[in-house]
Amino acid sequence: MTTSAGESGPRGGVGAVAFGDLVRRVGTAARAAGLAVPAFRSPPRVPGAARSIRRLPGGTVVSVRIGARSEEAVAVDLVDGVIAANRLEEHAAARMRAALLRAVDDAEQFGATVGVSPGSSDRDDPCVSRVA
Repeated sequence: MTTSAGESGPRGGVGAVAFGDLVRRVGTAARAAGLAVPAFRSPPRVPGAARSIRRLPGGTVVSVRIGARSEEAVAVDLVDGVIAANRLEEHAAARMRAALLRAVDDAEQFGATVGVSPGSSDRDDPCVSRVA
């Protein structure tokens, strides 16, 4: 997983654009696997924490620190947040962790293969027709 130029945070960590893209990829893969997708935010309210989870009546919130951290570390925290939010048992958690991380990495590789940056949208695609 790589961060494109201009997407890094103030201290070389994952920036907001890259974080949003990671959240989208993890959420898409989790939803496809039939899991509930928590809300994601940054940073955690707990000082010094890399990741925290809050269970609220309306759903779960996973908070992840992104500053001065690699995209891989942030992706692992997002995936682990999905696993915790869904309260997966040991074996199911291990299988799902591997599948979600693979899906996140595959999504990035697909974008690189077809020349689409991970954060781009169909607005940038000349093949997508728009109705005026």
